[in-house]
Amino acid sequence: MNLVIKLAYGVAIAVLMVLTVVFAIRAAYEPPDQPRYGDPSRVYTRPTPQYEEDRQDYHRNVFLIAGLVGLGSMAAGVALAKRLDALRLGLILGGVATFIYSFSQAGEDIDDIGTTAILPVAAVGLVALLLLGYRRLAEGDESASQGS
Repeated sequence: MNLVIKLAYGVAIAVLMVLTVVFAIRAAYEPPDQPRYGDPSRVYTRPTPQYEEDRQDYHRNVFLIAGLVGLGSMAAGVALAKRLDALRLGLILGGVATFIYSFSQAGEDIDDIGTTAILPVAAVGLVALLLLGYRRLAEGDESASQGS
């Protein structure tokens, strides 16, 4: 497959994967409604403690869902066979973009979500990607040295 076609295919997979994850989360899990006050011509929004808690829970859950999907996608991309390079590229790029989306959803609540949720996801993802990547790279080195 031509390099430009492989690259375009990988980017297309990445974009469509992120869109699928974002809209699947939105369809299955709606954010909490912000309380509204005032007459219909002038609506004021004022966060309440209950709304703040619900919003933080929502952002934490979206972070975990999207983060785990992103890490899984990156791991799958690394684990695939070399002959599927375009698909691997798409899964890795899509996983990275989905992981970035998970952090953007956490937004200002990242401190309230805390390291309790973030650290294990990041650490497990890093270890898994390092192990898979090492195994893949070691296989490539062995096959290259045996082929010469």
